[in-house]
Amino acid sequence: MAILGVKSTLGKIVDLIGSVHGALHVKSFPSALTWLLTTQTTVSTTSIALTSTVPSNAYYAYVQVVTSGIYYSVNSNRATPSSTVGHEANAGDDLHLYGKRDLDNFRAVRQGGTDATLKVSYYSEVQAEVG
Repeated sequence: MAILGVKSTLGKIVDLIGSVHGALHVKSFPSALTWLLTTQTTVSTTSIALTSTVPSNAYYAYVQVVTSGIYYSVNSNRATPSSTVGHEANAGDDLHLYGKRDLDNFRAVRQGGTDATLKVSYYSEVQAEVG
């Protein structure tokens, strides 16, 4: 499938959405983010959170599942993920967590009998200068 005129098509879509729904806030990625920290975390049989490593000014996290699969959730009730609660991610999968709520509520537990490794890179939101 070829995409022709991406810029003009995207501009028309943004104009249409903006005119129908009022103000439209658009963020570019990744230029609107600044890297803060990269960590590595082991996920085992006990549900883990990222909160011990999340920088206070983090807005976005790129999570790479390196070894073994996990079950994860970002529910506000901070439920323990399992095969019936949350989502599944396998080795090689990437997760994208946006906003403090998702960063604070993220929980993961390993699938099966082998611990999983997550590499997590945190980014802050770049504040636009006004004036």
